[in-house]
Order: sequence, then C-alpha cells, then structure tokens
Amino acid sequence: MSVRLSYADVNGNGSINLPNEILEENNYYPFGLKHKGYNEVVNSNRSEAAEKYKFGGKELNDELGLDLYDFGARNYDAAIGRWLNVDPLAEQYWNTTPYGYALNNPVYFIDPDGMQVLDPDEIVKKQKEKLSSDITSIRGMMKDRQIDAEIGNKFITFLEGVQNEIKALEDSEQVYNVFYDKTNKGNSGYVNYNFGTNAVDIGMGTTASYSVIGHELMHGFQFETGEISLRRDDQSTLYDIGDETAGYNRQYILEGGVKQFNPAAPPYYMDSDIIDFGKKQNPQIYQGMHQSSLSLSSKDGKDMRKATIGAGKNLDPVPEVYIGWEKDYNKGVKKRK
Repeated sequence: MSVRLSYADVNGNGSINLPNEILEENNYYPFGLKHKGYNEVVNSNRSEAAEKYKFGGKELNDELGLDLYDFGARNYDAAIGRWLNVDPLAEQYWNTTPYGYALNNPVYFIDPDGMQVLDPDEIVKKQKEKLSSDITSIRGMMKDRQIDAEIGNKFITFLEGVQNEIKALEDSEQVYNVFYDKTNKGNSGYVNYNFGTNAVDIGMGTTASYSVIGHELMHGFQFETGEISLRRDDQSTLYDIGDETAGYNRQYILEGGVKQFNPAAPPYYMDSDIIDFGKKQNPQIYQGMHQSSLSLSSKDGKDMRKATIGAGKNLDPVPEVYIGWEKDYNKGVKKRK
C-alpha cells in the first residue's frame, strides 16, 4: 500500500485542519516514481523520518541522491522500474528478467518484498480473516454450550487445516497468484499455470463466494503437494476425479459451516456424485477423468518427470508442469554438456 497522504492531529482537537495538519501528499507513476511540480506541502510539523515511507509503503533511501526503495529482499529504483539486485527466486522465473519489477505490469501485479507476487485483490487475506473469525466464533459457542464440544472441535480442526494449507502456499518457492478475473462475473474459479510468468494463477469470478474460493485454493494446495499437474491444453495427467471431489467437499463444508459435522448432516460427495453433476452441465465437465488416485509418486507422475528431463535435454518446451518441474528440466539441460 503506497503512502499517498500523511497527516497529523497536531493540536489534538480530533479533526484535521487542512492548511496546517496535512504533512505530505504523494502521487506516483505506475512504477513508483513520484509526480513533481504540484502539491508540494511546506509544513513545519512534518516528520522527515516518517515521510521516508512512500511507494509500496517502503522506505526511500535518498542518501547521495540515489533515491532507492528498500523492499527487504532487494533495492528498487522507481525511476527506471528495475531492481538493482537479482531476484532471489530467479530460478522460478527463468524466462523473464530477474531485474524487472512486478513482471513489468505494476498496474495489475504487486511485488511486496522483491520476491513473490501474491494476492493483488486481497482475496487470500480476506479468506484468512474469515477462517480466523469462524474459529473464534465456534470457540465462543462451545464456551456458552451452544454447540456440542466434539462437533465444535472437529470443525475447528478442519478450519485450522485449511489455514495450514494457505500458509503452505504462502511459504512456497512456487508463486501462487490469486486474483479476480474481471472477465468472469460468476461464482466460480480456475487454476492454471502461467507459462509467461511461471506462476500458478488462481483466477476467481468477481462474485466468487468464500466457499468457492476455498475450493480453488485447495486445488492450489494439491498442486503444491504434487497431487495435480497443469497442462497448456487438455486434461492434466495427474488430475483425477478424486481431486475434484475433494474440492467440492471443501466447498460443501465451508458453505454449511459447523452443522456439516453433525451426524445427521447429509453425507459428503462421492466421485460418482461429481461425475453426475458434471454430466448435467453445458458443456459437460468431469467426464472421462482418471478414476484412480494419481500423484507425482505414481507411475504416471514418474513418467511425466522423465519426460520433463527429456524436454530439458532437447531444449523443448514442456507441455505440462508440476511442483518442482524446473529442477527436472534443468537436469536435462545439464545432460547436454
């Protein structure tokens, strides 16, 4: 979040007096260079130390006239829109410059620490807040004996598991980009691999609900743990019906809440339920998917890894990716030597 306006209630009267208590105003070009020539505030109450925090909320180091931003992992020059240090995750972005800011698209992406690009629309942030709020609410209901403690604890364990999955995505070296797809106005989403940025794109419809977002984030976690792969086209090798059933059951529980852990609640979805549901859609979905559980450790997964090494040896593009595919590809590249 860029600092655009700094102010202070200097006289302590509970309101801001525009002439005297507006300390600084900043307006920025997309890559962070500050506009100059207007709105130059001259105020004796200004705090030079506080006002060093500007674009992206980062500290501007103006020693020796360098005007570099300290993003933590790297130093950034807003005048040229470039980092002065190599991306610590450069291996994850081998097909783009390690010095480019926000994949050269600062209007759409953010780069909070000079490393990963995450959550430009704060979808994940709001999801985490809702999960924490639900846990607090259930604990309060258990304390007041409004719900059975066993049922409440089961739901809390479930919610904490969802929190841990999100944390795994946040801590991963793989970049997960969660955003609202403005072309999709529906309550739906998708998970794709962006071969231009090497990020896993989790695109949500602009009206996507809490439970549907949870469904798609679970598919992101399935990619992180090697349960699914993602292709440029067609159906992914490791994407089986069980992966989709798990996503719908995640959605089912988040939508229904604690009552879904009541013994009298409707049963969870089976694979056959999801296949039947997909058959009724236009066009049909989930038809012809693998029935058995597949992952990187399965025969299909091992064969795919061998194919990736072979692609690297021949310097061919890969049609399908999985967590850690770059390392396998680079193994093949090294075999050329």
